[in-house]
This record gives sequence, structure tokens and C-alpha cells, in this order.
Amino acid sequence: MNATSRLRSVTTGRVARLWLTLAMIVGGCTTSSDVSELDATGPDDLPGGAVAAARGAGPDDAPVLVEGPRTIPTAGRLTAAAGTINLTLAADEAWGDETEQTLVHLGDAEGAPVSLTAARGRLHARYDAGRGRAANLTYRARNWDPGDRREVRFAWQADGDTLLAWLMVDGELVALEPGDVIDAWPATAVVGEGVGGEGAGGGGGAAIVHHVALSTVVTLPAELAPARRTIRVDASQRGDRLHSFWHVANFALWDGYTFTQPDAHAILMGRAPFTREVIVDFTLGGRFRDGGEMYLGVDDEGEALTDFTTMLTRVRGVVDAGLTPWIMLEKVPPAMSDPPEWRAYGNTAPPADFELWHRYVQAAVAALVDEFGRETVAGWRFMVATEPDLHPSHWAGTREQFLHHLDYTLDAVTRVLPEAEVSPGNILNPAFAHAYRDTWGTDAVADHVRSRDQWGLDIIDHAATGTNAVTGETGTRVDFFSASWYIRVGMDNDAFDRAVETMRARLDRYPALEGTPIDIREFSVLSDERGRRLYAGDASEWSASFYASIARRAYDHDVRVIFEWDHATFGVLHPRGQVMAMLERMVEGERLAVALDADSPADAGAIAAEKDGRLFVLIYHHRPQRHAGGVETIDLEIAHPDMADGGSWRLSEWTVDAERTVWVHAFSADAEAAGLERLENAGNHEASPRRLYGDEATALFQANIERYQELAELPRTRSDVEVAVEDGRIRMELAMPAHSVRLLELTPGR
Repeated sequence: MNATSRLRSVTTGRVARLWLTLAMIVGGCTTSSDVSELDATGPDDLPGGAVAAARGAGPDDAPVLVEGPRTIPTAGRLTAAAGTINLTLAADEAWGDETEQTLVHLGDAEGAPVSLTAARGRLHARYDAGRGRAANLTYRARNWDPGDRREVRFAWQADGDTLLAWLMVDGELVALEPGDVIDAWPATAVVGEGVGGEGAGGGGGAAIVHHVALSTVVTLPAELAPARRTIRVDASQRGDRLHSFWHVANFALWDGYTFTQPDAHAILMGRAPFTREVIVDFTLGGRFRDGGEMYLGVDDEGEALTDFTTMLTRVRGVVDAGLTPWIMLEKVPPAMSDPPEWRAYGNTAPPADFELWHRYVQAAVAALVDEFGRETVAGWRFMVATEPDLHPSHWAGTREQFLHHLDYTLDAVTRVLPEAEVSPGNILNPAFAHAYRDTWGTDAVADHVRSRDQWGLDIIDHAATGTNAVTGETGTRVDFFSASWYIRVGMDNDAFDRAVETMRARLDRYPALEGTPIDIREFSVLSDERGRRLYAGDASEWSASFYASIARRAYDHDVRVIFEWDHATFGVLHPRGQVMAMLERMVEGERLAVALDADSPADAGAIAAEKDGRLFVLIYHHRPQRHAGGVETIDLEIAHPDMADGGSWRLSEWTVDAERTVWVHAFSADAEAAGLERLENAGNHEASPRRLYGDEATALFQANIERYQELAELPRTRSDVEVAVEDGRIRMELAMPAHSVRLLELTPGR
């Protein structure tokens, strides 16, 4: 693709009402109060009522609080409605171990309603009224080095009996949650309990505290404050036509769906109704210990004995459903490995005989050609593996063995179908170290990934300059390249840019691979803001602005496909599914240039296109934090050559926000009214009723599905309204709450 043909963008409910109130109270302002600051200058200098001892000095002879506790009256310093606890601290040698250290707590240590603790490489802040909602804020910081100083702020602000609490580290907002206001406010705060030494009451700690400040002064973080920006659409500058990147579904065998069941297509459409193509994974066996194998050993001459009935039946089900298959050539049949290695996703060991594997893959592709015809199969795409750099979960061999395996597999496909598109498959997120640095949702995944070498990008180097294990020549054919990309609520979408840019930079090192198409083969919001797994995705309004933000990035980077898991529940679209519906209206339109002028750190922008004489502008306001409620005021300017002579245009608008297209809040209320208890560790706004409230929740959802379908519908919020042209452009002001998306359609006046 010609690089000059691409256009890049330049860069509500009660909680929402609370944010509007907080913006007026604390947006850039502070309230008068006493500020209590503690350091280790000596116990006689502490605020009235404090009792403690101080000793020693930290790095650079800075005083430190090495003994405690220090007890301080909260009156005039912290209230139930407003408070800020600022700490300067450094990780100790015990930072990543099991030691739990209470840095600050209010009231008695046991069951303290407000506390800030450190343990197992993380900070945990808690504001708990003992009823209803509690604000529990966690920040994982496993990469802190002993002695490095960090600035930590734990703050809260209330409106009536509801409040928001947030946690900041080194000036960055890392956690945010609403809660209920405490009725009985503790009279004392205790600082430094367990900070160091057996005499300090804790037997050691994970952090050294250098400075503490307690105050009722509350300043709203910049990431959450209401702001303003200008978005300019210029229809005189045009790029490529918008394409559908959301039409390929992951419908995995490990999930039990093979398209051999009569209802498989209906199940898929109930989960991902925009699907037109689908992955057929584990086509070559090696998935289950108890059968399903197509490799039957070798004959007397050493040739593979095969029965590809299972593979052909699965692919036939996809084709008969009117879908196009993508063929995943994994795993290795266990009888081909010496020995096999069974993991959660099947046998991950390499083949013992690569020549035999080569002939086996050729036989499989030939069977597809015989069954479906050469022209049809040549139009499908073939991939070798899933995350081979995730050792040993998907590949138990070495990096060198996989590159060998890759050469043999791709050569086998192209021996039968030289015209087919082939790919190594998807590697782990190449920006993993940046994207998930401190905040990945599960400790097991975080530890696993950090403990190993991610070598997926080395596949590109091998494809360009390596010696092909089959031909002995330089290079391996790669027609497209893929990666996984997962995120959690609370992380910013810049991680998407980093991942794609990292792949693009490596591909573009080599003239033969420059411009190779990039796909995101696995993609999901994998966990909520507390790290709890989301199995069917997030079904709240957050998912809508999240997906609109990803869509803009996908077009900016010319990502061809982002593979889908779930964007509907029993056919009822999630809010992000409604964003897909908005984008569907724009597909095949010419992309128009969009420029931003903003001081706000919010992720707010637009995608614009012209199609069939109409202008479409999709505008979004996303904030990574679920409960961020700041309103972004958008000054929108649209210029088009046909507007030069004035006149008028007609405007229609569709809107997704907290009040529209969201069914999950009503469903949760119905479940609780029916006496269903939320499952332990269920993800916040999980889109699967069963994963949220148990088996009975499925029947409850089905019983009320018509109401949920009505709630999920995309409303037209403006219809055929006349808008005037002034000075050759249309101008309008839009108030966009966080997690909202609007689609504007402009038609020349009649």
C-alpha cells in the first residue's frame, strides 16, 4: 500500500453526576484546611497529639520514619467527605515478598475503614463504610527497585453519601473506584505501623516512609478533569476506504464448538453476529488426549496413514454456514512427538520427524483441495501456530525448533497451494513489557511473561534473513503477520499503538517484508479493573468508547483484521457491538482527515468518512478508568468543498452512553432482586450471565431478553435536523461524557 494513501488522526448515572459536582468543587481548586506533614526531624516536632519515635537516615542522608506507629488526630486533617494522604516512600528489600505493611490506617488496625498497605509488590488502598460499596484500589508495582523513591497519593471526595476514591503513583492515576461515605469517622490516623524493626510493631516492612502529609485539600487528577478540545474534519483530504476489521471470529474447539453441531452457527451468531469468517483451529489433531486424531501412524514404507474426516467435517460445517474458514495448522499429533507434552491447549511438543510432519501437512491441504476445490481453498488463509513464544503452554520446544517447524509447515502448504496466503500465526503481544508493566490482571500471567524471553519478533528476522530449513535458501515466505493483544480495564489504549508499531518497525527493516499486512489474531478486554477475568467481555458503556478508540487506531495503523470473541450475549449486542453497527454504516466510505487540538489527556477523537454523498463522523470520549466521569466538550468543525457556497445540511445522530444501549446494569439489578449472589471473583460487568451469577442467571436473562434487547438498541438521538454552513464549514458543540460514542450523519440539504 502506498504510504501516502493512509490518513492518521493527529493527536452517566449517579457517578457521572458526582463527577460533575466534583469538577465544580475541586477541578483545579483546593479547599482550605490544616495540612499535617511528618518527617523524621524528631518526635517533638510532630503535630499535636502525635506520639512516636524517629531514628536514622535514608539514602542521601534524608530523614526517614523507621519506627512507629505515629498516632495523629484526624480532626482538621482528614474527613469522611474529603481527604488526601500523600506519602513519599521507597521500596525495601522485602518489597516483593509476603510481608504486609500498613503504611497508614484510620482507627483500629484490625478492620480499619481507611488504610493504605504494601504487600507482595503492590499497594492497596481501602475506603470502606462497612455497607454496600467499598472502594478497593490496587496497584501492582513489581518492578520497583529498593531505594527508589515514589510519590503516592490516596485521596477521596464525596457528594452526599457517595464518594470517589483514587490512587496515584508518581503523578499518574493508577486506580479509581466509587464507594459509600463512612458514617462513624475515626478520630485518629496511625502512620508507619510496621515500618521497621521488631520494636515498630510489625517485624519489618516492605517500604521505607520518608514523608507523610494528611490534608482535606483535594485536587482532581488531570486524567479525570472535564476538558475541552477541537476536532476538525477536512473532507478535501481523503485516504483509503474504511474496511470491516471485525468480521473474523475466534470460535475455538477448546470451547467445545466445532461446527459439527447443528446449532453451532446460531450459537456463534448469538455471540458475534457481525462474523463472516471464522477460525478453524487445531485442524491437524493434537488437541485432546482421548482421540480425534487424524494421523494413524506409518505404513511399511514409512508414509503417513491418515484419516482427515474430522478436519473435513469441521470445515464443511463452516462452509455450509456461509462463512469463510481460516485454517490453523496446529497442534502436532501426539504420536508424532517423542514424547508429547500435554498442556491446557493440547500437545505442545514439536514433531520428532520434520520430514514426516512435512508430508502430513501436505496431505491435509491436499484433502481440503479435493473436498472443496482448488479455487475455493486457495482463497483461504493458513496460519501455523498460536503464541509459540508462550513456553511451554503453546510450544514446548526451543525457539530454533519452532523456526524449523515453521519452515517445514509453510513449505508444505505452498507446495500444494503456491497462491495461498500463509502466516506464522500470532505471537505474544510484542509490547507486553510496556503494556502490562505494572497492572496486568493476574499474578500468574504477569510472573510467567516477565520470567521468560519473548522471541516472537525473531520470526520476522528469520523470514527475511534466515536459512530456510527445507530449501536451504535465504528467507521464509510470510504473507501476513499476527499478534495477540489483551488489555484490562484501567489501562490506556496506547498499548495498541506500541504493539502494532513494534511489529511494523521490525517488518519494515527488510525490503522484502515492508508493508506486510498486520492482524491482531487474539483480542479482548481480558480482566476488569481489579484483575478479575472477563470471559465474555465487558458489557458496560466502557466497552463502547474503548472499541471506538481501538477502531481509530486500527485505521491509523492499517490493521487488516482484529479477530473477535464476544460482542453480544444471546444475540443482545454489547455497547461495543453497537459501535460495530455504527462502523458498519461507514464501511466502504472514503476516510477523511481528522485533526485534534487538545490539552486534555482524555482519549477522545473521531473517525470520519464520506459515503454515497453523505458525511459520517464517529466521535468518542474514552477514559481508561471505568468510573472516570469528566465531560469532554468537543468543538467540532467540518469542512467540505460543497460547503464553500453556504447552504444547509441535514443532521442525524446515534448515541451510545451510560443511559443508552446498556443492558448489563438492568440485568444485574434483576439478578440481585431474584436473590442471585454474584460469584466470587466474577468480573465487573461480565457479559456472560452464568459467569456473573451462576447457572440460574442464564434462565433469568432468557426470561427478560426482550427487555434487555430493547435496552440495547441503538437510539437515534437527533433526526434530520437542519444545520447551517458558515464560512464554508459546519460548527457544533458536543458535550461528551466519558465512555460515550456518537455517530453523526450529514446529508446535503434538500
